[in-house]
Amino acid sequence: MEVEPRRFKRYIVEENKYEVFSRELGITGKLKDISEGGLAYQYIPDDGGGSLSEVVDILGKNLERLYLPGLICKRVYDIAELAADLTFTGTKIRIRGLEFTGLSEKQKRKIEVMLEKYQTG
Repeated sequence: MEVEPRRFKRYIVEENKYEVFSRELGITGKLKDISEGGLAYQYIPDDGGGSLSEVVDILGKNLERLYLPGLICKRVYDIAELAADLTFTGTKIRIRGLEFTGLSEKQKRKIEVMLEKYQTG
C-alpha cells in the first residue's frame, strides 16, 4: 500500500504547553501537534459531534505567551484515543484533526513564528 506524503511537516507539541478552545464545541482541549496546514487536539467530548467547520483559538500556558484567536478550520478527522488512554472514571478522550482554511496574513505569521521555535529548538 502506498502512503500519501504529507504536504506540511507536523510538529509534536510539548505536553500541556498550549490549549485549544473550540468555539463550536464550547470546550477546551490540549494541542497535540501543529503544521502550516492544520492542527490536532485532544479533548473530552460532550454529547454533540459538531459540524465539519470549526473556529478555534490557541492559547499558550505558563510562560508561553501565545494567543491565536479565530482560526477558521475544517474538520479532517475525529477519532477516539486508544483504549489505554481511558481514564479510571471511564471518560472517553478523542483527537480531532483540523485543516486551516482562510487564515489572515497575521494568523499565518503567528503560526510560522510558533513553528520556527520547533525547527530551531
